[in-house]
Amino acid sequence: MKASSISHRFIRRLLPPAVVLCLTACTNLFAQAISDQMVNNLLALESYRAQIAETGLIQTDPKAKVVRKVVYQKPWKVRSEVLEPGSRAGDLFIYDGETMIFWYPNELFGIRVRGLENPPVPQIRDHVELLTRYNMKNYAWQMREPLKIAGYEATPWKAVPMEKLDYLYPYVSSVYNRYSLPLKVEITTPKGELWYRMEFEKAGFDVALEPGDFTFEFPRNAVVFEWDHRDEGITMEEAKATMNFDIRLPEYLPPGVEQKKIIRSKHCLPMVSFIMGRDASYLSLTQNRAAGDITPQMLGKKVRIGDRDGYLNFNGSFASVMWIQGNTQLTLVGNYPYPELIRIARSVK
Repeated sequence: MKASSISHRFIRRLLPPAVVLCLTACTNLFAQAISDQMVNNLLALESYRAQIAETGLIQTDPKAKVVRKVVYQKPWKVRSEVLEPGSRAGDLFIYDGETMIFWYPNELFGIRVRGLENPPVPQIRDHVELLTRYNMKNYAWQMREPLKIAGYEATPWKAVPMEKLDYLYPYVSSVYNRYSLPLKVEITTPKGELWYRMEFEKAGFDVALEPGDFTFEFPRNAVVFEWDHRDEGITMEEAKATMNFDIRLPEYLPPGVEQKKIIRSKHCLPMVSFIMGRDASYLSLTQNRAAGDITPQMLGKKVRIGDRDGYLNFNGSFASVMWIQGNTQLTLVGNYPYPELIRIARSVK
């Protein structure tokens, strides 16, 4: 069974304004219905353990796989640990429902961000609807024949960009319908070359979990950067006066995004983070003084930000872009589509 979608712009050229208005209203209702079903399905998922492979994140060998062990528990707790390659084994990401942890054992370096509480379900529905509208606006869709991934039946959906924009690439997302969970994603360049792949190699759903799955203690000799989103914010004037680098801000933000506050890190190095977003839609732009180039051994998809290379990474529903601009190192994190994060990063001045 196959079904195709046509560009909404093409349809609008053919129809009178009243019909276009009706089409827009129907599209909005359709987006809301899809997002409601997706959230209901995701909330029905209690837990899973999986082994996930990614391709395209190793700068020296784009075809090599990065293998991660992933554990998930409702609502939204996740642990992702690198198993391969050996040079990055042990790299760790944890979100326990309140605190987010990044750990890089090779560098003995960690980050801990507190005060990131789960948003209520109505806000989650609004965010998923926002993502659905984005996808319906920017891509035409085609359903393909079901296939088996890690032993589970998934429905592949091919997304074809309706505009030629940088990094708005074609992709196929194969979704486990029971939980609206992508089990495989393949992103290709406009020339058809593989750009990034994520695939569940092994998976068990609604499984028993261990008490320590979402806990971690940094070694005593680790360098750990601490943040707390519950801290009182500072003014822009105070940030400029106390930082030892040029503070930079984006000229573009997605519709509805507001700057909530500016917070300083809790350690001695001057660092500042701009917390932005709207309800469950989250963005943060962290800045510190650049100390040479970004470590080339770090995993990431190379993307162009201005006249420098940046590095894009995926952690579940979140993505991040790290780059250097003048004397400032910047890290943008958010649960927006990755082309939007790149667009925001490119607008930073």
